[in-house]
Amino acid sequence: GYQTGLALPKINSYLFQIVETGVRWNIGPQKLPAKFALGAWYQSGELATPQSQQNLRLTGSTGGATANGAAGLYFYGSHRLWYQRPWKDPSGVSMFYQFGWTPSDATIVQTFAGGGLTAFGLLKGRPHDNFGLGLAYSIPNSNKYPALFVLPALFPGQYKDSAPLSKQIGTPELMVQLYYQFYVARGT
Repeated sequence: GYQTGLALPKINSYLFQIVETGVRWNIGPQKLPAKFALGAWYQSGELATPQSQQNLRLTGSTGGATANGAAGLYFYGSHRLWYQRPWKDPSGVSMFYQFGWTPSDATIVQTFAGGGLTAFGLLKGRPHDNFGLGLAYSIPNSNKYPALFVLPALFPGQYKDSAPLSKQIGTPELMVQLYYQFYVARGT
């Protein structure tokens, strides 16, 4: 065999790097838990952009329109808002929020914000069920051909010019989600 761990690794490909820090605390007499974190990320290497993909489809060359790496910032947090039966069980309501942003042309979404509420064990006789509401809002990258991030992979060879589709894909999007999780049986 070959013994490992005696030398530093040699990385000769693209790297994804991330740095994050955060804090946790408790609020009020019920010690409601909360946390907040923020971070930054960087992806190295020559990355495809919609413009480079459009050039490749029309001319067979990227035309130098690739991105040299991509970076972004984000933060997120969660807070317990209320306990139904403090000190007895975890039933109650929590909230979460998140935000991310990148100036890169190599990503389909440039800005994202989301948040929501989750209720745990509030229904009588269903202490392990939970339900919630989530909202997500995204602003797509403002480049010329946002459709080229998605459509060529889904429909190879069909999208030489995506300008008509760019108007539809290039608009902000709001997503709303409701869910209910039923507890059926204890797992192993």
